[in-house]
Amino acid sequence: MYFKLNPEIIIVKELDQYTLTDLISGKKAYFRGNDMMAFEELLSDRAIDLDLPEDHILHNLLEQNLGSIFEGKVFVEEIKTTRVTTLKYDKLVPFHLNRIVIELTGECNLNCKFCTESTIVYRSCGCKKWPNEQKMSFDKWRDVLKQAIKLGIKECFISGGEPLVEKELLQKVISFLTMHSINITLFTNATMLEQDMIHFIKRNNVSLALQLFGDDAEVYTRVTGDEEAYGKVKRAMEIIVKEQIPYTTSVIVCSLNEESVNRINNNSNENLQKIYIYPSNDFYSQKYLQEMYSPLSREFPINIQSVPYLKKYNNCLYGQIFVSSEGQVYPCMMMRQFKLGDLRSELLWEIFFRKSHKPFWEMSKTQIEGCSDCPKNLSCFDCRALDSFKSEKLNGMYYCERLNTGVKTCELK
Repeated sequence: MYFKLNPEIIIVKELDQYTLTDLISGKKAYFRGNDMMAFEELLSDRAIDLDLPEDHILHNLLEQNLGSIFEGKVFVEEIKTTRVTTLKYDKLVPFHLNRIVIELTGECNLNCKFCTESTIVYRSCGCKKWPNEQKMSFDKWRDVLKQAIKLGIKECFISGGEPLVEKELLQKVISFLTMHSINITLFTNATMLEQDMIHFIKRNNVSLALQLFGDDAEVYTRVTGDEEAYGKVKRAMEIIVKEQIPYTTSVIVCSLNEESVNRINNNSNENLQKIYIYPSNDFYSQKYLQEMYSPLSREFPINIQSVPYLKKYNNCLYGQIFVSSEGQVYPCMMMRQFKLGDLRSELLWEIFFRKSHKPFWEMSKTQIEGCSDCPKNLSCFDCRALDSFKSEKLNGMYYCERLNTGVKTCELK
């Protein structure tokens, strides 16, 4: 009998393990130690004895449907991921604006100790206070969104600051987007989500991205400075669950709440995203430092459809822009050192006509020195905002785990 892996399986050999990725499902399998030798034996095209121990790697491979047994030698042609003509991924368009991220205000109702209005970037995403001296009116936002809709957006992320600080403006923007069938996700700390607003959100089919800071009143007070914050969030969550509003949850991991992160994770019914504060900020978590820099924390699933895109475009920046409360256009809310344009004095299509977005959209792993040679480059989600802040260049590699092995904590600031 002979064993063959399925054609959609990609094999990556590293120093201490084999990583198998199923391009159809995106699932991964890892084999280490003695299993590596057994795996190499299976791939050698030599006949195998099926009377093997129960813990042999062959049984694992078959159970996970990663390969098949054949009576004789067979040839299994590999899938050419760069030429999937049936899916038409060889005809990638040079421009497609899929998502617009808008910041209605840089203000926030909380006073989290780690958060300031400075432009210092110390985490990959999430709410943050930003300067906003000349906020745009609804009329201006409506004009900007009309332009974005004509350019083809399918979804809009509304961020802050805390968007609910501008509740009336927020409701007008949501109503306008709903009228044009745009998918909406609202990022909020949930402390200002009262029942009337939650019902408004439900009527307009808005999804929520909730950002948490702890699992009890003491932790919330320590982080936010608001003794009533936890109670407000708890009441809002009860209504959200009752009304069956779709939501995701994330928690900012810092030194002020590190003991509660695992409890939040264990009690969450959803897949909790951890947003780490990096050592650029004095409130980073020493406890979670190793996890923060772990390659596993950066992995995301890939499949046969996404591989051609990932080889050509950036896994985060492609297809989106960010507009600040003052009308400034950036590739990302955390990349404000790279200004693409100003909507107070020019139109959105004029900004794209200059193609200033292209270096960011096309910053694929093949364009980043070091990434191009890494066996896990396509499935690694690195943050260009974080890295460009520290390395002072778009294709920097400061935070890459593989190129900074052994860097001391004190050197990361």
